[in-house]
This record gives sequence, structure tokens and C-alpha cells, in this order.
Amino acid sequence: MGNSHWGRMLAWVGIFCIVVFFQYIASAGSDMDTAIEFRQQGVMHQNQGNYKKALYFYQSALAILPENAEICNDVGLMQEFIDQNSEAEASYLKAIQLDPRYLPAYNNLGTLYSKQGKYVLAVQYLQERVNKGRADDVWTLIAQEELMKAYKHVPLAGAARIRDQAEEFSSSIVAAKNKMRRTAERNQALDFETAHQKGQEMLEVGNFDEAIDLLGTAVVINPRSQAARQALKRAQFAKEKFLLEVQAKEWHMESKSRSVSEALDNDFSR
Repeated sequence: MGNSHWGRMLAWVGIFCIVVFFQYIASAGSDMDTAIEFRQQGVMHQNQGNYKKALYFYQSALAILPENAEICNDVGLMQEFIDQNSEAEASYLKAIQLDPRYLPAYNNLGTLYSKQGKYVLAVQYLQERVNKGRADDVWTLIAQEELMKAYKHVPLAGAARIRDQAEEFSSSIVAAKNKMRRTAERNQALDFETAHQKGQEMLEVGNFDEAIDLLGTAVVINPRSQAARQALKRAQFAKEKFLLEVQAKEWHMESKSRSVSEALDNDFSR
């Protein structure tokens, strides 16, 4: 009787563990799906210029995924757009702390400091963005341009040091621009309007890489075009959202598979 009683108890414990595993995975998957939905809503409102609504949804996503540097950067960008500059600064710094490899936060923070007249800090983060970035990345080129503007306002001693660092990077910047211009030539020597229009068409059909390439070409042809820069940002946001969804699905499936396997192993081991 004693052994039978303990056998039943262990069986119930095994069933309970399996149920708990499934509940945990279901809850985690549900939270991830909710965060993705919130971020999608944020991107939609951002693209429509509804920055306060976008901020609300990005903050809601961040409350679920507080360690996500990309969403933290999204929050900072919307805070900056509605002139909450102190909050934006804190969000960008947190994004960098969460993931020092996430480069957009360096660019955004450096640009924010430059707008505020904090040129020494602007130089620090823009230089870091340039150093960490790929030479053929259009945002590295944009950061380099912002850096050149910022260090004009830095005292001469600091400016000399920054110029020395910038010169070390200048050859790769020139090579990157040449590479992008050759890419434009391979694309039948696209002019600005054609690259801009075709890039937006590719974005509409979900061809994110082609859209980013074409819009990046448009930015290189006309770096002063705010419309081209905004379109390029929308394309990159769309690609990030898509990749986030794919990662979430993969994580969800892997977690389910791993948890079921562990639960069965634990049950059979009894």
C-alpha cells in the first residue's frame, strides 16, 4: 500500500510539472505576441506622424520586454520627437547599456546632444557609432557627416584629436561612398527620384532588403533629403519588425519543444 501510494503521488507530481511547463510557455509566448503587436502599432502610428500614440505603444512593448534595446531606442526616438529630450537621453543611454552593439542608439544620442549644443558628448557618441559601424553602411556615413558638423563646435584641442580619429576612417568612408555609387550605376544609373520611388515600391511589397538598398542609394545621391532619410528609416523599422516576429516564433517553438522534452524526460526518469 505504501509503495502504491507514493507511486500515485509521484505520478501526480509529474503531471503537475508538465502542466506548469505548458502554462509557463503559453504565458511567455502570449507576452511575446503582445509585445510584437504593441510594437507594430507603434511603428504604424510613427509612420503616420502620431508620435504620442507611437510612444504609448512602444512603452507598452518595453514594459513586457524591458531588456530589449531596439524597443528602448524606439521609445527614445518618440520622446525626442515630442520634445521630451531628457527622457529621450535616458532611453538612448539605457538602450546602449542593454546592448552596446545596437548602433542606432549611438547615432540618435549623438544627434540629440548636437541639437542641444552638447557637442563634446555628441562627438563622443557619434565617433563611437562611426568606429563600430561598417564602412558601407549608409547610417555610418550619416553619422560621419553629423560628427564633422559637431566637432566644429568643440574646443581646438579636442577637435584636433577628433580630426585625427576621423582621418583614420576617411579612406574607408570614401571607399564606401564609391561602392554605393557603383551600386547605383549597376542599378542602371538611377537618379534620386527613381531610387526613392522604387525603394518605396519595394517597401510596400515587403522586399525590405531591396527597399533599403534603393533608399540608401537615394540618400547617398541626396544626403539632405529628409524624405529619403525618413523612408529609409521606415524600411529599416519594417525589416526589424519582421525579424522580431520571426525570432519570436522561433523562440516560441524552440521553448515549447525544449520544455515538453524536459518534462517528459523528468517524468520517465521517475
